[in-house]
Amino acid sequence: GLHEDLTVAVYDYDSDGGHDLIGTCHTTLWQLVTSKPTLLFIDEKKQGRTYNNSGTLSVGTATETAPIYDDNIFRINLQLRARNLDNKDTLGKSDPYLVVKKNESFSLHKTPCIKNDLDPVWPAFDLLVSECGSLTDVLTFEVWDEDKGR
Repeated sequence: GLHEDLTVAVYDYDSDGGHDLIGTCHTTLWQLVTSKPTLLFIDEKKQGRTYNNSGTLSVGTATETAPIYDDNIFRINLQLRARNLDNKDTLGKSDPYLVVKKNESFSLHKTPCIKNDLDPVWPAFDLLVSECGSLTDVLTFEVWDEDKGR
């Protein structure tokens, strides 16, 4: 339900297939929609005395909306942003976009790419609970760096 663990993982996309984990954070759907937290992305391999985090993710808006088909189907409107993402580009800054997935292969939503920005704010979007499976199904939020020519 609303209190089930939700893991958000951020990866750097490499065209050669060597995607690098930037970091992960853990939350619940309840926390995202009620307190609009700022979550730290942590790379456990980098943790040490001088490492703080690999960036942050916070919810700009989360609004429960009325049913659109019948009393059992709801949608949630989300606006997500990230702060202080690791720069994965050699020249310039990363071009991040966000993908929301249900299991490994089914993409529910992909945001537009925000060019040259380590603090992206993606436009608000709706997720239908019926497309997510239910409020208890696990969703994955991935942040990718879009390379030129991709």
